[in-house]
Amino acid sequence: LLVKPSFNNRLTGTFPQSLLEVGSLQIVHMKNNKLSGSLPDTMCKLSVLSWLDLSNNLLTGEIPEGLGLIKSLRDLRLGGNKINGPVPEDLCTNTLVNGGRVRQYGCDAIACPPGTRSSVGFATDDPDGGGGSGCVSCPEGETTRYLGSRGCRAFTQRDFLSMFFDSVGGDAWPEDDKRGWKDDDVPECEWAGVSCDEVGKVNGLSYLVSGSNWEPRHY
Repeated sequence: LLVKPSFNNRLTGTFPQSLLEVGSLQIVHMKNNKLSGSLPDTMCKLSVLSWLDLSNNLLTGEIPEGLGLIKSLRDLRLGGNKINGPVPEDLCTNTLVNGGRVRQYGCDAIACPPGTRSSVGFATDDPDGGGGSGCVSCPEGETTRYLGSRGCRAFTQRDFLSMFFDSVGGDAWPEDDKRGWKDDDVPECEWAGVSCDEVGKVNGLSYLVSGSNWEPRHY
């Protein structure tokens, strides 16, 4: 069974759970949409899946371990999302996926690691058409945040504050303590708990740590 190509259709929401019930599903081609959330751990239920292209969406979380258990999988494209590592070991050693490039590139053949890029999101023999190979390291002053990035960029203090907010579970802070955070219309120096010097450089941070009670931390 082939899923009708659903790329460039601005699809939203999470990966359709209903697809996991289609045991004969062979191809899923849903790149260039706005799918979000994490991929389900039960992806291994797609036992005859051969081609999975979910590149250029808004997916988060990690690559499901179950994908490495699908013996029929030949083409896996997850670049251009917001997926974190690690790449499942069963995929890193699967010599049938993505042209068997794991023999040369290991896990990079599944998704380029943070700090590197590729035009397709994983290591190839000529990632940018310039005669190089593998995943290309970002230039000085630039980096990437997620697996499978297609381009590097310079991160600002606003970016790092946003990453910090996500990593410590800032969404669970009391409303007053997360006032302004990640609001596109509010400068980061006006975010609750953030202090800056006269040129707008962050020089202090007070945030909450969850436990039996919310407790402030000051830096």
